Amino acid sequence: MIAYLGLLGMATYIVERRTKEVGIRKVFGAANWGITLLLSKAFLKMLAVAASIGAPLSYFINKLWLEILPNRVDFGFGTVAIATSILMILGLITIGSQTIRASGINPADTFKEE
Repeated sequence: MIAYLGLLGMATYIVERRTKEVGIRKVFGAANWGITLLLSKAFLKMLAVAASIGAPLSYFINKLWLEILPNRVDFGFGTVAIATSILMILGLITIGSQTIRASGINPADTFKEE
């Protein structure tokens, strides 16, 4: 939860910092999905790198740890895949909530701020 609050804070900061750019792109005719993809592309790359490092590492560490226990539990790559997909979906919701909100704003309001 703390990591997702940090991700939400970073996404909010990036969106607030780039509001003029979003307004200019909307004036020039950019689509809402294009602006959403533009703002969330860096965060999606971060999530993909984190998942590609964390998933195999957690699989091997948990596999070694579970071998020590006397009552063994089946632990496979499916468990890690389900957990990784849940985390990616939560990350997409966190990032998407901010970027979709930014892509839906009125361009005139972005220029009025300063």
